[in-house]
Amino acid sequence: MTYHDISFRGSGDKILPSALSLEGNWSNYCTGTVNAGSGTVTFTASTLDSIDGTTATTFNNVVLNKSGGLSLAGIDARIDGTLTFSAGKITTGTQKLVLGSAAIVSGAASGKYVYGNLRRYIASASSHSVSFPVGDASNYTPADIAFNGTTSGSGYLDVSTAVLSGPPAVASGL
Repeated sequence: MTYHDISFRGSGDKILPSALSLEGNWSNYCTGTVNAGSGTVTFTASTLDSIDGTTATTFNNVVLNKSGGLSLAGIDARIDGTLTFSAGKITTGTQKLVLGSAAIVSGAASGKYVYGNLRRYIASASSHSVSFPVGDASNYTPADIAFNGTTSGSGYLDVSTAVLSGPPAVASGL
């Protein structure tokens, strides 16, 4: 099914179909839960559209195929399955895109990444690497972080992009 704009309102749980294509805005003003189940939401078209509302949405799989990109407008969004970049950037502004413990990212490259705040789950495990597909308005500059040895405990790590007016006063130490 292809929709132009989707707006969830009222109480009660909303259950999504297994595949949904959206050419416009996603608005969640529902006081219940929007259940993505094991489905995929594909954002398409060439214009810049947004995810907004008063309640954050948890998606299972998301495909971004929007040359104009997608923005988070006043609300965070979470992806627990696969985030596939085909075209366009996700711009978060002051919000954040959260990738859950089983989240996988594919297709990130120049012109296809998160511009802004990205929160990613870090599992308690022996040596491993985690990639954050981020960049600024014009440049894809992913952050790849390698954990040496066993990390004790698990949790989230936030990475964001910022435009500096000059070199940093102190090196980051990363």
